[in-house]
Amino acid sequence: MKALIKKGSRNIIKKRGVLLAALAGAVVLTACQASGSEEEKSSADTETVSTTAGNESSGDLQISQGEMGNPDEDTETGAEEKAEETDGTAAEPIADNFSADPAVVADYAALIKEAVAQKDMEKLADLTGFPVYVGLEGVDVVESREDFLALDPAAVFSEEMCASIEKADTSDLAPSKAGFTLMGGGEDPSITFGVVNGELRIKGINY
Repeated sequence: MKALIKKGSRNIIKKRGVLLAALAGAVVLTACQASGSEEEKSSADTETVSTTAGNESSGDLQISQGEMGNPDEDTETGAEEKAEETDGTAAEPIADNFSADPAVVADYAALIKEAVAQKDMEKLADLTGFPVYVGLEGVDVVESREDFLALDPAAVFSEEMCASIEKADTSDLAPSKAGFTLMGGGEDPSITFGVVNGELRIKGINY
């Protein structure tokens, strides 16, 4: 009888041990699964953050490029502004000869001197307002640019004219109703320029 009881007790203890082992295994398996889920979630979160950061960086780059503007357009705008500055066209129309900026007047006179020194009919025509008086024999008033370019360059850029304009001082040109007279002095040939339709232009070439 005691042997039977002892055997039954052993069986019960054995069953409890198996049950406990099974429970422990289940706990370990659950813990592993939970850990794996956390790792997967962490990895997914990392990928999401990386993707978001990448998109934000791309957006920042696009915004930066937009703020920078189009370099070609900037270059074209700068070239147009420079062209306006060099041909005597002011940002705002000039009211009259007396209100013209002396610095702008001096720069325009320098352009005339350059055109004469180079004996460049095209450049001189660019600086001229038409119709224009040209004091050459048989010429008088020239109505258009085409007519001006048809004149004899040797007559337009005579030795006397070139010498006079070369000696002319561009830093102290006094305004008058006629404009500004560029000449060496005395009875020398001269070029008069002034405000025409809000811009500086050559108005007369005198010999």
